[in-house]
Amino acid sequence: MPRSRGSIIVALRGGVLVPLEVLQFVWRIEDGGGSICVVGGQGAVTPGTYSMTAKDTATLKQHNSRVKRLVKYCDEIECVV
Repeated sequence: MPRSRGSIIVALRGGVLVPLEVLQFVWRIEDGGGSICVVGGQGAVTPGTYSMTAKDTATLKQHNSRVKRLVKYCDEIECVV
């Protein structure tokens, strides 16, 4: 897996590149019963049973464009499957 500024980058099907940290963030939210979507052009968390932490909020702000790209990618894949 390629690295960018010390981060591990994961290559998804179709050539989408996402930092491992972003994938782990999304998995943590979903494993906790929450979901992530794009609302008003911004990544947004629907907590469900998941309680957002200050670190989660900071991660979402820091990686918002990458989270949006991942959400869009997942939505496209679900439409194809």
